Amino acid sequence: MKLLHMRSKSRLKNSHEAQTYAYKSPSAFPPRNPSGHDYTSRLPLKLLTEILSSICPHACDDNYLSLEDSMRDGGCMLCDMRHLAQCALVSRRFLVATQTILYHNVRIDPVHYCELEERKRKWIDAPKQRVEQFSRTVRDNQSLAIQVEFLKMPYMTRETCIADMARTVSVLPNLKYVDLPDGIYSDDRSCLTLKQELEARCADLRKMKYLRGAERSFALLSQSRPWPNLQVLELSRLEIDPNTLVSVLASFPALHELRLEELPMIDDTIFRRSHSTSCFPPIGTFSLQSTPGLTAHGFEAYLSRPEVREVLTNLTVINTGVIPSELHRILATAPYLKNLRVNQTIHRALTASTIPPLASRSLQKFQFEIESPSTSPHDLQPPSESYYEYLASSILAGNFPSLNSLYALSTSLPALLLPPPLAPFANPKGPSSGLRQALMLYTKSIPEHDWYLTVISPPTSTNRRGSATATRPISFYNGSTQLGPQWGDKARDSVIVGNGFGGFLAVPNEDGLRPSSSGGHKHKHSRSKSKNSADNIDLLTDKHRNSTNSTMPTYAVLGATGSTGSNVLRLLVQNPKNQINVYVRSKPKLLQQSPDVASNPNVKIFSGNLSDISIIKSCLQGTDAVFSTVASNDNIPDTHIAQDTAQSIVVALMDIRMTNPDAKLPTIIWLSSASLNEKYHKKGPAILHWLLMNAFNHVYGDLAHAERYLALHKKWLNVVLMQPGGLVEDKHHGHELNLEKPADFLSYADLAAGMIEVAEKGGYDWQGVTLGVKSKGTKIEYAIPGRLVKGLTFHYFPWIAYFRRS
Repeated sequence: MKLLHMRSKSRLKNSHEAQTYAYKSPSAFPPRNPSGHDYTSRLPLKLLTEILSSICPHACDDNYLSLEDSMRDGGCMLCDMRHLAQCALVSRRFLVATQTILYHNVRIDPVHYCELEERKRKWIDAPKQRVEQFSRTVRDNQSLAIQVEFLKMPYMTRETCIADMARTVSVLPNLKYVDLPDGIYSDDRSCLTLKQELEARCADLRKMKYLRGAERSFALLSQSRPWPNLQVLELSRLEIDPNTLVSVLASFPALHELRLEELPMIDDTIFRRSHSTSCFPPIGTFSLQSTPGLTAHGFEAYLSRPEVREVLTNLTVINTGVIPSELHRILATAPYLKNLRVNQTIHRALTASTIPPLASRSLQKFQFEIESPSTSPHDLQPPSESYYEYLASSILAGNFPSLNSLYALSTSLPALLLPPPLAPFANPKGPSSGLRQALMLYTKSIPEHDWYLTVISPPTSTNRRGSATATRPISFYNGSTQLGPQWGDKARDSVIVGNGFGGFLAVPNEDGLRPSSSGGHKHKHSRSKSKNSADNIDLLTDKHRNSTNSTMPTYAVLGATGSTGSNVLRLLVQNPKNQINVYVRSKPKLLQQSPDVASNPNVKIFSGNLSDISIIKSCLQGTDAVFSTVASNDNIPDTHIAQDTAQSIVVALMDIRMTNPDAKLPTIIWLSSASLNEKYHKKGPAILHWLLMNAFNHVYGDLAHAERYLALHKKWLNVVLMQPGGLVEDKHHGHELNLEKPADFLSYADLAAGMIEVAEKGGYDWQGVTLGVKSKGTKIEYAIPGRLVKGLTFHYFPWIAYFRRS
């Protein structure tokens, strides 16, 4: 069998790469020595497997994270898996080693978007088809099935392929982790067969979760014990009593990570030792959230057992009965604790003189996030500041010798951790700080902001006679993102110098310009106006320019690197009242197109895969309108980017709605086309409509399926269909909204301004809104005829597109 690898030289990135793939006759290669030896045959199989595993690193991951949470940065997992699979063609020994790696951790990754490819988009089979193929493979080959220990797939795939998953896991006896649909955690009837297969066939499962509705199946675990090697367990919103919880947990001897969230019936009685009932097992990683019944007294009783003290290394308490003033009790009884996170909302200030200081010799990472509700403007400081003063005094006393990372919701903590400066010619009697190593201090004012890093170094002795200086902490401060571009766009190492009022003097970049006052900026602007600023002002709509509303609307832009999305983002950032969440697949590409976004405090950037629902949910949370501009202009067969976008938006909003039924959901401003609206295209030439529908049949088919999917959720979802005519790259000519006839050609700038006006006005729910232009002169691109010819070619000869993919 002869394998041919064909690749178009005209589409390669450079001439060197073209020469690499250039055809060479057999005579151009040196003759192979027939007596040559394959030295890899001498390698032990274990060593050969270790070498090949470096080709596909993610196949060796043994974590219990979902596919979305276990993605690696800086590489393409589908490319790595493909390259490793090609190694199986070398020899039989390579085949054995390669199969061992490939079937250890099986990932059904979503559609392939890889920058390493010669094209921006590398299309592969849909994840659903890959699940079906994998299911047939392991069912027909038991030797491969027993090697599978991890099975991960995208969210939408595991929600729609429940039957295929049940057939697959039934032949995987050594499965340790699998991405499961949400219904299996709440005993949904649609997932009953899948759960029965897991309990009967997958006895080595290591992670499981139980949500509200699964109380009965959770209570039966202590009797059936389907997974004796379970290591990670998550419980959320279950209505169970303490005795049931303890008896079930005691039935898992290998359990080392436990997460309890919103369990209203659980209190300190779960930690009591009793001869008649089971005891709460030792846990290495313990996370508690919204469990007010658990207090520091219960933890003291739990940590009084030696086997518990030796195991507990990670503890998280978020809005529990463990108040910060009693935290010293837990630290005193947990000698091996390395990571601690405390999140609590308090209403009263702390009197530090009445309680012992915090102390831990083993703690390495400490997240101390204490919040207080909005206080009166007449108060000198919020009550939470007293807790940070208490923490700073404990650190300066030398009570945390191993601490290297500290997180706090306080911008004043860096000043509190600075030792007071020594007077000239003073002789210090002792160390001025309790720090023994550099401390990475991360601070922010509110949870929604990003962490700011300050590196605080311990003081050192000096040999200079007649003076004594203490080392000031070093701050790695990114001027471009936190001070503005006028301070320089490179991270600088600067010395923090106090200003005498509790703050610090700013030391800007010498090459950059110091920020001027508002008056100076205005005076300078009156003498010389920037051309870019003038263009941006012209692009603003009247309503956007003259808005005096005191509220701060929040918008989400999906696909901000495209032609439409980039113009929407450019217009939104011009209004300082707008809060903007931006989703892109590639953050570097966004920053390359719009470098000012990085320094804009009103813009949050979310990057990742479109199928990662957690990213999309975070981007849409709390927004007023969502501009969905993720689209494709290439008429590629099997295009489904619009369907993927619609599904991700709906699932993310459903998750938000289930978490908070009273949450206000945003309006979706969906980028569609006038060609899909019969009312619009009937008013134009029939031949033009026929030409467009055939030249872009795959794109329009994808859009039509996506819009029908959105219409299924019409009862609770508000969508506005923006249906412009032809779109071209041109300047702003002025737009006008109408529901009658679209303009033949419209610039992306006009479309973006119209989408923003629809979001601000409202009242267009589930209507097809089109746009006209106020002034003529829209330029028609010369590339349009070429796109039409290319689209018709892929319509009538789709095999050409498949050939180009290979």
